[in-house]
Amino acid sequence: MREGDESKTPLTSADIKFEKKQLIVWPQDAKSSKLRDGSRLNRIVVIKLDPKQMDADTAKAAADGVVAYSAVCVHQNCDVNGWLAKEKEFLCICHFSKYSPLRKGAVTGGPAPRALPIIPLKIEDGKLAIAGDFSAPPGGAPQA
Repeated sequence: MREGDESKTPLTSADIKFEKKQLIVWPQDAKSSKLRDGSRLNRIVVIKLDPKQMDADTAKAAADGVVAYSAVCVHQNCDVNGWLAKEKEFLCICHFSKYSPLRKGAVTGGPAPRALPIIPLKIEDGKLAIAGDFSAPPGGAPQA
């Protein structure tokens, strides 16, 4: 569900606009409708991109062109909430780490020491659903 969405409505692929700024969401258990909102490390960014532009690993983790990553920068745990539309890259506005959502979260600039963790998606009953675990632990060095 979208951050701040009081209705707790699960997202569909159609809810995410093609190549528009990423949405920050919380994962929600499909059976119990319980949100995994106890830790900011559970926050996810989702974006819809052209699967033909994705590398093979990213395309495999996508569902209908939607990819999902940790919303927490691996450098200093800031939010990855910026979007560079021309470059098609996520931006952490704290220290300007940049990540490619087309290349499994690869670092393309800034001080981030590793890729942004990706989490695989699937379509289940018409809704986006988590299909596995993060590729690496979310977050980075603790903030001072």
